[in-house]
Amino acid sequence: MPILMKKVSYVFALLLFSLSHSLSYAELLDNAVNTEERWVDAVDLKSGALMGLVHVSAENHVGQHRFKAGLGYTPKLDDQKEMGLASIGYAYEGSTRIELPWQGYTLKPWTVGVGILHGNHDDLFTRLPDQYPDGYYKPTSIRILFNYQMTLETKTPWEVYVDLTVLDVGFINYIRQTEFYVDNYEFLGLSGITNLGFGARYRF
Repeated sequence: MPILMKKVSYVFALLLFSLSHSLSYAELLDNAVNTEERWVDAVDLKSGALMGLVHVSAENHVGQHRFKAGLGYTPKLDDQKEMGLASIGYAYEGSTRIELPWQGYTLKPWTVGVGILHGNHDDLFTRLPDQYPDGYYKPTSIRILFNYQMTLETKTPWEVYVDLTVLDVGFINYIRQTEFYVDNYEFLGLSGITNLGFGARYRF
């Protein structure tokens, strides 16, 4: 476990470093105080949606654009192995806002995003094992995710959201076998490829 978490921690550190835009240490300290220039302006905590039992991300918002990098963890269970996760992602926040009857609460009905997820355990690989010829399988430890969020903004710095995520292979299978999914799953077959998650975000 220590080796696993060291690996994903190194990835996370590199991602955060890239977000700093090569600023000096002194400049980073100044930016941490100056809200307008802060390079990490929110922290996201998510569970589910293919991101593990818990997944923590640092975020940077530029207008309606959101960039993030995070680390996640899934414990060992009877039907799954322990796994560390690392991710980077981009999301576009829709400008639509719906004022709710409760003062200070607003519904943000849609945000869409895409990300890259790296999983680390023995059954996943980045490089193809030696017994397979080159190109026989695609890497299984790296996946592309597409997600949709509906967010409740509160009168505090906290907001909460529901997340629906689709794996790249799920999307491809849906395109190839649309009729099968429509016949066997609800909501035009989309329930067969979507994964539900919940999260909270704190904006500094």
